[in-house]
This record gives sequence, C-alpha cells and structure tokens, in this order.
Amino acid sequence: MRESTRFLTKSALFLLIPWLLAETSLRAFSGPDWFERADAEMRAGSLSYLFLGSSRTAAVDPATFENTIRREFSSSAHAMNLAMGYSTVAEYHLGLRWLLERRPEAFKNLTVFFGIQGGIPANDHWTDPWFHPDKPANLAPWLTGFSLKTLLVRPDLDLSSRAYFALGAFSKAIRSVQGIRGYLLDRTRAILLALSGKQRPSASTIDLPTAAGIRPDEAGLAVARAQAEQYAESLRNQHSIAAWDGIVSDTVRMLENAGARVVFFSEPMPPEMSEALSLPIATENRSRFSTLARTWNSTLLEPHIDASARDFPDGWHLRASLGPAYTDSLAAAYVRWLKGNSRRISD
Repeated sequence: MRESTRFLTKSALFLLIPWLLAETSLRAFSGPDWFERADAEMRAGSLSYLFLGSSRTAAVDPATFENTIRREFSSSAHAMNLAMGYSTVAEYHLGLRWLLERRPEAFKNLTVFFGIQGGIPANDHWTDPWFHPDKPANLAPWLTGFSLKTLLVRPDLDLSSRAYFALGAFSKAIRSVQGIRGYLLDRTRAILLALSGKQRPSASTIDLPTAAGIRPDEAGLAVARAQAEQYAESLRNQHSIAAWDGIVSDTVRMLENAGARVVFFSEPMPPEMSEALSLPIATENRSRFSTLARTWNSTLLEPHIDASARDFPDGWHLRASLGPAYTDSLAAAYVRWLKGNSRRISD
C-alpha cells in the first residue's frame, strides 16, 4: 500500500512541477490575453472606442479612426482593435462582461463597435456553440462561476472539452497548449525554409494584417483561397432571420445598461462573398437588422472602399495597406450618424 501511495505521489509531482513552472512563466512573461489588453487601457482611463469582430475586422486602423474623431470633434480619442479570428458572439458577450465586472466606470464613455459579416450578425442563442472548435482558448479565460458551470453541464460538450474548460478557465498553461503547438510547427517550418535557402514570407510581405492568422507561404495561401471559394458559395444559402433575440440582443442590453454606446458595421468582404450577401434573402436580413439596430439606439454602418479580388490576397482579408482607407470610410459614416442623431462625443 505504501509503495502504491509513494508511486502515485511521485507521478503527481512529475506532472505538477512542470505545470507549475509553465504556469508561473506564462503569467510572468507572456502577453495579456484578448480582453486583458482592453482591461489595461481601461485601468489607465484612456479607452474611448473598442472594435470587436472576426479577423476581417483587423482592417480597422485605430490610429486613422482616432485622427478622424479628433479632427471632427476636437476631442481626445483612444481606439483599440481586438479583432480575433474564429471568434463568436458568445465570446464577445462573456469577454465584455468580464471587463464590465472589473471596470464598470470605464463603460460610461465607451463606444463598442461590432464588425459583422455583410451587415448581418450571427443569430446565435445560448443553446448554440459558444466557441469555434479550432480556437477554444478564445473562450476559456472569460468563463466565470455561473457561465463555466452552464457550459460544463451542456449535453453537447464532449469529455475532452469539459476537461479543457474546467482547467483552462483557471490555468494559462492549459490554455496555451494549442498556441505552443502552433508555435513549434511554425518554428519547424522556418527552420526548414532556412535550411533550403529560401526566404520565409511574412504577413507584411503579402500585405495582410497580422491578425489574419493565415500562413503567408504559397501553400498556406492556396488553402485559404480554396476555403474562401467554398465559403462564398455557402453564403448563397441564406435563411431568413425574423429577429435577433439571442446573444446579440443580450449584449446590446448589457452594454447600454452600463452606459456604453453600441455600433455595428459591415466588415470588408471580397467580391465573391459580397455578391452572395447581396442576394434577396441576405438583403432582407440586412435591412431587417438595420431597422432593429435603430430601436436599440444603435446603427448599422456600411463603409465602402473600391476593392477588387486582388485586394484580398488570401481570399478573406483586405490588404493591410488599404486598412486606413477603409477606416476613413467607417469613421466618416460614424461621424455622419453622430451628427444626424445630435449625439455628442464625450471628452
């Protein structure tokens, strides 16, 4: 019996010590997680505009947006873009709630912009999946007692996911496993390229925003383009949405009750996807949502930029060099809405 106990103790220590070392190192030296970046700005009392959306929302250039606001209103403005690939509306809600619980005073002069595909937000409800299967780390840090318990008892959550979230909600080391695996694969590719004498491409080399998350080599781009073509075709099969009475409306109510302003805007889309989202059902959904947004004291902005398929190098994301022009259009649309609704920018 003693031998068995001693063996189990040694085994536990064998697993526990490396985990503790990894946890301590990551908390001390790794950068802040997604919404933690906004928390740092709120703590400093300087955040005025927060942009959320998929990796396509990375086209918004905070500096360009700030300059337009300062020029139009002669007021201070600080913007932050938290665009994240594979993100969901449930993650936006839970991340914002996490921020609200920590910095309620920071929301009173905050405008939250949601980038949405084709001006039509996902009509997700709390019974729908909360996270993308390829990116569970987007969700884990923002799970608190009630939301964590709600997720863990869901019958559609498999055992491995239950274990991941039960531990990952508290452990940065657990949440980082996927990122570390990706980093090691990325470093391996870089070493192989160096050994072959080839130059390693980067996101900037092909004019993509770093948040795009696309492998910037030819093989990675080819895969992304093929997936984009398939996705554009799938967008033609739209379903009519009668009302957005799920997570989106819950999020708007939460933010408005906190004193924040909410704005929706269309993300930049390549021509094939834009064409699919201009078909009758999608057009009706967009019009219906625009009307609903007005009842929320919000709006749907539709910035425009002349862009061809070549301006989306991977088939998904607008060229980084066109980000300022797109942001100019977005900021101008926002200013027109503010002036048309007699709203004031708070200093």
